[in-house]
Amino acid sequence: MNAIRKLRHFAILALVTLFIEAGIATGYEQASESLNPQKTWLFAVGILTFANNASWDSSNRRDSQIVSLFSSRGLPDGHISYIADRRGTLANIKGALGPFLERSQQGDFLIHYYTGHGGVGSFETTNGGSYNHAFIAKQITSKFNGKQVLLLGDCCDSGSLEDVVKNASGPIAFACLSSSSRTESGNGRWTFSQAVLDGLRGEPYVDLNGDGYITIDEIAAHVKHDIRVYENNHSIYRKTSDFNGKMVLAKTNSSGRREPEPVRVLYHSKWWKAKLMERSGNKARIRWIQLGYDSRDQDIWVNLDRIRPISDRGT
Repeated sequence: MNAIRKLRHFAILALVTLFIEAGIATGYEQASESLNPQKTWLFAVGILTFANNASWDSSNRRDSQIVSLFSSRGLPDGHISYIADRRGTLANIKGALGPFLERSQQGDFLIHYYTGHGGVGSFETTNGGSYNHAFIAKQITSKFNGKQVLLLGDCCDSGSLEDVVKNASGPIAFACLSSSSRTESGNGRWTFSQAVLDGLRGEPYVDLNGDGYITIDEIAAHVKHDIRVYENNHSIYRKTSDFNGKMVLAKTNSSGRREPEPVRVLYHSKWWKAKLMERSGNKARIRWIQLGYDSRDQDIWVNLDRIRPISDRGT
């Protein structure tokens, strides 16, 4: 009897070993798909000041928060390029992109992020020049040595980034995620970039399957939800067949946290969109969307009788 038990024990150990070596065990599989800071590159452009001296409020800007987050995740020196505002001339951006891409290695992952003004097929620079999607695609395909690229666009008409994905060929896998379709205006708020940050920071409500990991696909689904509900726009997520949307970008930072509720809040006789963050008695903590005070430190408590829900379609 003892001999039979020993045989069963060794048989089970052998099967477990085979499963792990084959990548079948869930923990091993997830780890093998996780973002590797040593193999990740971030090229970020944030233009809030333009040639006509028009500018947006730069307080609590989410582009710099995204850059800071990736820096804290351990991306090596030289793996992040962040060009902002007056430095964001067309010449500076074009001059920086090529050399940045050329330093990449086989198997690397690139995130290209832009926020500012946009048009169909292009991003705007601080001096009025057009930073064209076609130029970005050509630079990546000819100079990037890695295998996977994610394009993020937070501006008007950013859905036209899907043309880069449609036209992609060769060994590099592409995906794009936008704040609008190719023919929709932007909103001047940070709804898109904040939704991306929610995922990167490990907010548990972005983890759709509840496995403790947040993938690119799950961040895209969260972005699409928030853009639809809070902005009545249509985020575009498109990827080539070889793009790994299951790549894990974050682990959840806690458990049991509810997703903020989409609501409207009465303020000066008008109803404004907001997020209901938590309830306590007859009051709720809300975060503004439309009024501009959309950061954690600007949250306020209001009576529940000043709040009404927004449907999943943003109405």
